[in-house]
Amino acid sequence: MKGTSFYVLFCFFGAIICDDPPRCTSDAYDNYPGFAPGCTRNCTNNYEVEPARRYNDGVFCFASNPDGSFKHLGACYEGVCQEEPRGPNGQLPNQWADEYHMCASNTSLNTPVTNCAFICKMKREQHLPEGYFFGIFKHPSKCELGNGKIGVCASGHCTDPELYPKIDDGELKPSSK
Repeated sequence: MKGTSFYVLFCFFGAIICDDPPRCTSDAYDNYPGFAPGCTRNCTNNYEVEPARRYNDGVFCFASNPDGSFKHLGACYEGVCQEEPRGPNGQLPNQWADEYHMCASNTSLNTPVTNCAFICKMKREQHLPEGYFFGIFKHPSKCELGNGKIGVCASGHCTDPELYPKIDDGELKPSSK
């Protein structure tokens, strides 16, 4: 009788004390550092799977191509990671801030890359969980510009090399008076 009572009490209180707390209590992506991998997530509450929930609008995210490769950095709007263009003064959006640029930069001089930025998963600080951050391919890494053209990586974006002034094409000659 004592043994049975112990098991009944242990199982009853063990289920109460050890039960997983409900997840998805917030639609913010503030539990992890860095970018959200998309703008929706599946939730489990008390062992039941809920429909996918959206993160709040404005949460920094990254989008992936169908093959799983990195597509772009952006912000969540209505459950979709939308790329944010540069500001009116050519300034990069806040997702490109130094606090998110934690991956070591790479260089690719022989093989053109499909994207001049990439995502890595890492711990920024020992006491924080792993998060998603970005890195860039440094100038003059080659990249696929589109339409079969090869571009040059600059600040994480593929740009047309024709846009750069040609300052070192030949010797500098004095003007004739």
